[in-house]
Amino acid sequence: MNERRTEHDMLRQSMARYAAIMDKAGGPDHTLLIHERVVFSRLFASHLLREQEEVAAVGQADPKFRGQIRHRSESLAGLRADYSAHVNRWTPTSIRADFGEYRARVLVLQKRLTSFMLWEEANLPIYA
Repeated sequence: MNERRTEHDMLRQSMARYAAIMDKAGGPDHTLLIHERVVFSRLFASHLLREQEEVAAVGQADPKFRGQIRHRSESLAGLRADYSAHVNRWTPTSIRADFGEYRARVLVLQKRLTSFMLWEEANLPIYA
């Protein structure tokens, strides 16, 4: 298994841990929730840096992948913008104030990221 796919698996595991924390009986441990949020953010950022280098190299080496790379860039830009807005909107205080809405928004973003990673794994040669 290649390093980027391993990182995708690590991102999926972090999202699963986050969902489990949110769904804990009696309500989430907010300290643990914020900790896992930071872990995920760091992993996501470092993954994107390494992945982008490899994707750019593929585009240079094989022009037939430029359409997929353009699609990836556009999809990723939207996902990153929405994630950034989410983090800015949902401070620890606002999470506590409306946890049900926060949870729903998190699950939507997780689903989008999961779909995006599956698309990358199916369409980009760095995941072959």
